[in-house]
Amino acid sequence: MHLEDIMPGKSEPVTYEPSTIDEPPPWLNCLAFHRAQLFAKKHVFVLVMMMHFSLLSGLSVPNLLGPLVHTGMSDTPSKALKRYMATFAYVMTWYFSDMWGNPEGEGRKSIKQVRGMHRNAASSMNTQDDQRLYFSQYDMGLVQCGFMGAMMLSREQFGIKCSTSEIQDFLHFWRCIGYMLGVKDKYNICVVDNDGNPDYNGTYDICTDIQDKILLPNLRHPPKDFDHMADAYTAGMTKLFPVTLMTKESHLHFMTVKLGENFQYVLGLWDRFLVFLLHLTVFLIEYCPGFETLMNMLVMWAVTHQVKVKVEI
Repeated sequence: MHLEDIMPGKSEPVTYEPSTIDEPPPWLNCLAFHRAQLFAKKHVFVLVMMMHFSLLSGLSVPNLLGPLVHTGMSDTPSKALKRYMATFAYVMTWYFSDMWGNPEGEGRKSIKQVRGMHRNAASSMNTQDDQRLYFSQYDMGLVQCGFMGAMMLSREQFGIKCSTSEIQDFLHFWRCIGYMLGVKDKYNICVVDNDGNPDYNGTYDICTDIQDKILLPNLRHPPKDFDHMADAYTAGMTKLFPVTLMTKESHLHFMTVKLGENFQYVLGLWDRFLVFLLHLTVFLIEYCPGFETLMNMLVMWAVTHQVKVKVEI
């Protein structure tokens, strides 16, 4: 699958039929879904890191930035902290809830909340006379890549070593989440082969296309609201720590280096120290036994006590 395959989705809206939540897809593999959740628990700290970098860099993509600017819910540090912690909570709920066996569980509730927010924003934005459809099937494909693309393309750069079968389970998980969020099967970028099994190569190809043809060009020439929204995001998230542990420049520099790019960000002394801390963190994850487990425990504590996500698996 390639980017061109989901281009027709620009003219097709997301589907909000209740059946996509109330009824599992015919291709659901409950065992693979559950194994993916266990995999997520095993690597939750790195998954949070990847989600952070995907959110930050994704602000450069106009299709994703536009709705955030329009809603005005993340344009200051305080609002950004609230908005993105909510995003973190939703995703953690999907990783740690019984999504299929408990219709009244936290996971199903959070999917409905996200769908409701998407529907409200789409209803507002699609009344504008600018000749484009917001929250299209194509847009949701880009969003989907933001949450699982880094695992496909950059997991080794973040210290994760895993088997092909584990990645296939992870892809099945995100194919299911895409389905529940209203993505039609033909636009779901977590591709399956002719036998209905997760297609690693097909998914890798389209994630690479999105990275090379959409993300990196937009990071080189970001839209006008990018700097403001990215600064609000990093300034908001660093409120979680007693000192500034996050700046836009340091984290974009680190991420683009991991992608094999050489973007010329202007780094101050503190920025360079933060970049060093990020590289050290990845080094410890890969080479220091027990470090990832410790960081996972800290994230799980935050999930259950600060973000208030119930761990059901």
